[in-house]
Amino acid sequence: MLAVYGLERKTAQSAAEHLRRLVDEIKTRTKLSAEDENVFKALQIRPADPRNALDYAYLSLNQEVIPQPRADLLQALRKSLIEAYPDIRVLWRTHAGLDKTRRLTFSMDGQKQAQEIAPKLNEWLERKGYQVLTTYTSRASGTWRITYDFIDPSHVEAIYASPPVIAGRTLYPSRPRFIIPSYGYQIAILGCRDWQSAKGTLNKFVRQLCQRDDGLDPIVHSRMELGGDVYTAVLRDWDSTVKVAEGSDALRDFLSSHVVGRHINPVPQPGLLYGLNGSGLFFRQGPNDRDHNSSEIQQLRHELDAVRQQGLEHIQTLFSSLARTNEAIATMGTRLDHSLAAMTSLAAQQTLDAQVLQLELSMSDLRQERNQCQLVLLLGDRVPEDMKQHNLARMRECEEELDDRRRQIEDLRKQRGAVAFNASASLAAGGPPMITPPPAQEQPRVVAETEGSGIMDGPPASTPQANGDLNMEITPVSLACSSPPPPDPDGHLHPGPSSEPRAQRACAASGYDEAICCPGASDFEPPFLSPPFPSLIPKTRTIFATHAPTQIRLPSLLTNPAPFRLLLALLCFTSLFTFVSASNTLTALTINCNGLANVAKQNAVSNMIAAHNPHIWVINETKSSHPMRDRIRAPEYNKFESVGCKLERGRAGKWGVIVGVKRCLHVQRLETDPRFQGRIVALIRQLRL
Repeated sequence: MLAVYGLERKTAQSAAEHLRRLVDEIKTRTKLSAEDENVFKALQIRPADPRNALDYAYLSLNQEVIPQPRADLLQALRKSLIEAYPDIRVLWRTHAGLDKTRRLTFSMDGQKQAQEIAPKLNEWLERKGYQVLTTYTSRASGTWRITYDFIDPSHVEAIYASPPVIAGRTLYPSRPRFIIPSYGYQIAILGCRDWQSAKGTLNKFVRQLCQRDDGLDPIVHSRMELGGDVYTAVLRDWDSTVKVAEGSDALRDFLSSHVVGRHINPVPQPGLLYGLNGSGLFFRQGPNDRDHNSSEIQQLRHELDAVRQQGLEHIQTLFSSLARTNEAIATMGTRLDHSLAAMTSLAAQQTLDAQVLQLELSMSDLRQERNQCQLVLLLGDRVPEDMKQHNLARMRECEEELDDRRRQIEDLRKQRGAVAFNASASLAAGGPPMITPPPAQEQPRVVAETEGSGIMDGPPASTPQANGDLNMEITPVSLACSSPPPPDPDGHLHPGPSSEPRAQRACAASGYDEAICCPGASDFEPPFLSPPFPSLIPKTRTIFATHAPTQIRLPSLLTNPAPFRLLLALLCFTSLFTFVSASNTLTALTINCNGLANVAKQNAVSNMIAAHNPHIWVINETKSSHPMRDRIRAPEYNKFESVGCKLERGRAGKWGVIVGVKRCLHVQRLETDPRFQGRIVALIRQLRL
């Protein structure tokens, strides 16, 4: 079947009608014999597409008039049309369906991009003067494409050689793979690229299979197409063509007895070139091929490289986003752990505060009982001797119990201080700046006056400040009570006759509980006067003075712990919602090399690593049971390898992994199960403080 191009295309039938007029003109100008008349009667002319206006039509022979295909008759008519009308092109039809010999396709990332690029591409083609026959946008095999069929084949070659640049992006076209037949009786055999001297061997097979009685060579001419991957041959008659096209079994038997052909597996399948063009030609192209299709493959490689580069950029962006997300999640988890630890510490502090409060209350009861015993002893002879002894013994027991309670309170306060320090350290490590204990310094001492003694020892108390926004002022405490009573022979203090009213007045004037201002109040410390950091509050003792009572001045933050605990709780919860706004980018490169024994592949992998300069690169499938990491040029990386396992047959191996990590990233290799040799390289990051 012939395809005639360059015809009229006003309507869908214009090309076929134009071709009929041309054939009628040749018929009228030629002196025809009876056989020629029969040939012209057998001619069938039909449009390529009955719905769209195209510039070509098909010409064939009616099988009812001429049953057997006659390529010689069509070839003679083709020659007559070309000689009579040089402006048209007459070729053997390449494949079934619409013609694709003048088609170019531009792949797009999506429908939106295709809709945006199509008008700009049409404008570029119009500006260049490239006439378009048909164009459409479609989604074939899940990929959006813009397809053009051009009128002039030279325009296809020009666009293919110099692709358009739209919006700073080079649009690489692709085109169908085909071989234009040179005659009707033409066969093709695929898969001959790795077969040395394939043409001579297959010529011998065709001559042996299609021996003629007249002694003529059944092969008119033969050649290798598509860089040596396809063998094509034009045969002398239709019977020989059919015999070769259906001779797959004969070809298998021939190759099995051939010295070189017996090693070819799988056996190539012969067929008509027209049919193979319709099903698609898949081939491999060599770097040294000089034919027209070599440029197609080179252009296809450029297009694949561009797609691969885009994929690598997307993967790098994905890895960067994933790294930032993982870092944010890890930071959030760390802060949550610190906050939970701080909350646990706060709960422990509350428990310790409750225990201290219980002990302080019990100490208050013991002091009242001791004071009662002292009052009984002050009655002197008015109290029986056994009652005196009993009260004296009980007073000593109260003193011992008070000493024991003091030790317990001291231990609880130390525990509370340690818990508070751990809580502050946890919060400082996992969130915003927190209050940390100041360095140890000399405890401030209270200045007080005694009757006739002047100023007692020690300079004024210093004002410690926490390492944060919270300033805590420590004011010296002076408790005003009556003059200290003289001690009894046992060394205990006894209140004087007028001490109780004056103590009550002093307590009323200062606004504090009576238990604080009474004799022995130095043993009592309110539980809420213990801040989260005990080192900020000096230990004070009650000073007795004869001057007028002075009011006790303490920081409201210490006497009322509610604001401080509220602030600490807010800091705990704030650390839960503090996210990382920026992070370093970690780049990784993975390469599936499918074997690394080839020196050229080793150089290519080394160049790829040097070009991308990732923090981490991984090479899979080295397929070698020997170490290969030293063959990769990457001096800036620490390389770790798990060599592949040797195959049971042959010298090759399977699996194999090589991992490279920048020397600035300190990693250490972990031991893995020997069963995973060649498949796993486990590394752990070492953090250097």
